[in-house]
Amino acid sequence: MTKNDREEIREMFTDVLRTHSAELNGEFKVIKTELSQIKEQTTKTNGRVTSMEKEVGLIKLREVEHKTNCPNTLRIRTLEKSDVSRKSVLKFISVSIGITLGIIGTGIAIISLIIKLKA
Repeated sequence: MTKNDREEIREMFTDVLRTHSAELNGEFKVIKTELSQIKEQTTKTNGRVTSMEKEVGLIKLREVEHKTNCPNTLRIRTLEKSDVSRKSVLKFISVSIGITLGIIGTGIAIISLIIKLKA
């Protein structure tokens, strides 16, 4: 192989490498642009999520403050207790009525049995 041949081969390799290098640089530019767009969108999304998380935190804090400072809290508790008491009284009355009816029914059955036996 002569020196001319080597130079020609070297020039061919250099041309091929330059062409592929330019193509690769173009692909890298496209990838870099897409990554920049992804980063920009992610930053926007993270900003919105952070904002929403702050709002949720404020709502929770207001709710706790409201429960603590609400002037009606005592009234609500009293109403809840009276509702429980009312339900207990109604349950006691219904059970008492059931037991009373059971006793009366048993008494009537016994009296009717005695009347049948005497007759």
